[in-house]
Amino acid sequence: MPTIETERLILRPLTVADAQHIYASWTSDPDVERFMVWELHGSVADTVEWLAGVEEGLESDTSYTWGVVLRETGLLIGSAGIGFVPAHGCFELGYNFMKSAWGKGYATETGRGILKFAKETLGQRRFFCRHAVENVRSQRVIEKLGFKYVGDGAYDSMTGKKHFISRDYFLE
Repeated sequence: MPTIETERLILRPLTVADAQHIYASWTSDPDVERFMVWELHGSVADTVEWLAGVEEGLESDTSYTWGVVLRETGLLIGSAGIGFVPAHGCFELGYNFMKSAWGKGYATETGRGILKFAKETLGQRRFFCRHAVENVRSQRVIEKLGFKYVGDGAYDSMTGKKHFISRDYFLE
């Protein structure tokens, strides 16, 4: 799992040691969780369980998850990654950030870094991304990254408790 550096950010592997901070900063925040496929974490144990799975997958060549750290301060502000989706035949980009990091261009900068890695290191040329129709912040990020809208779709949370109508995009 490589570390990716951008102008303002360092994308590094997440570990279980990050659990308390991540739980306090975004996995327990209903505003962050609102449009995500994961459910709100009820305790730090939920975040530990998620991070244990991320650590187990560090050697995977089909799923990459990074912690997004501010270069200047060392603060972990979010997570992002790509995972291969067989139905689309390409990697899907995803990201989430603590609220205090919203609106500062970090998601776009993170996406650019991940896409550059995927193109240059993995040899990928096609990518998928989606957002819940109501999530206009993500729409702006996805469009800034150069993704092109291809139509509406839908997705559910991992537990099936939430259902979203989505706008779907490809980057080729």
